Amino acid sequence: MKKVIVIVALMTACFGLKAQATFSTVGGDAVSGSAKLSYTAGQVATQPAKTRVTNAERLSAKLTEGVQQAYSVEELKIEGATPIAADIKIYPNPTTDNITVRVVGESQLNYTLYDVNGRKLSNGKLQNGETSIDMSDLAAGSYVLKVTGNGAENGYRINKAK
Repeated sequence: MKKVIVIVALMTACFGLKAQATFSTVGGDAVSGSAKLSYTAGQVATQPAKTRVTNAERLSAKLTEGVQQAYSVEELKIEGATPIAADIKIYPNPTTDNITVRVVGESQLNYTLYDVNGRKLSNGKLQNGETSIDMSDLAAGSYVLKVTGNGAENGYRINKAK
């Protein structure tokens, strides 16, 4: 009898699981002003159920569902440093090979990539627009990207996956 109950419980739990497989052939980015939407045709979209959504939540909403995975860029506080005023976006994070640093509003910025022990791994200039930084030869783990220019600096934690 206990075996039957366990089997029924496992089968019930399995029916509650959802999985998806997508072979994406079409996708892209749609940009309008400061809004950007990346999409892939054929994705299954699900959204968490919520009884009440405020206007502030609607304005700050980000849709990162389906095949595309959410990412985060953690800006590190550098004590005593003046932050850079430019709009800096770093993606994808985590990465497997390259990161792209997108800079808007500043033309004279440099970057230095450090490992967690503070050893300098690479450095260069960031272009106004997009700059790709190769991380393909680095081991999986956390790294620090320091962006400097005009007496100001920002630090970002970058995660490298296998």
